Amino acid sequence: MPLIELKFQKDVLSPTSVDALVTELTGHLLEAQGVAADTETALKITRAEVSLLPVEAMFLGGQRTADALVRVSYLIPASALDRAAKEALIEQSTKSVLACGNMDHVEMNPLNVWCIINEIGCDNWGAAGKIWSWKEIKRFVAKGEIALRRRQTNQH
Repeated sequence: MPLIELKFQKDVLSPTSVDALVTELTGHLLEAQGVAADTETALKITRAEVSLLPVEAMFLGGQRTADALVRVSYLIPASALDRAAKEALIEQSTKSVLACGNMDHVEMNPLNVWCIINEIGCDNWGAAGKIWSWKEIKRFVAKGEIALRRRQTNQH
């Protein structure tokens, strides 16, 4: 049940680019967690929230800026990713943001693309009225995929 938060100024990226970027970021996160990017059950519990901020709300070095500033935050259960997986996730996410900026002809400084990984401690992740550990989330995804495969097999 990871959460991706994407924040940037209005009009920096087109809606089409935002859609493509969210899809890519979702795939990068699932991959980092060792899950195939097309895993239906994992996709159903991976949320993304996009916040478009007014240009006048963006500051750099204490000064208002028109520079493209992008923040990608990943909220994940603690211990879901090791350091190597985090490094790969940050690198891939940054490349995806920059590629979307290039498609929309926005000049982006890689230093202005921040990727932050927030690990939510054990017993601090809740959904459907209960606490979920990383182990329980993985089990839920696995059971969902097994059930899906059984349904697909039975339909043939």
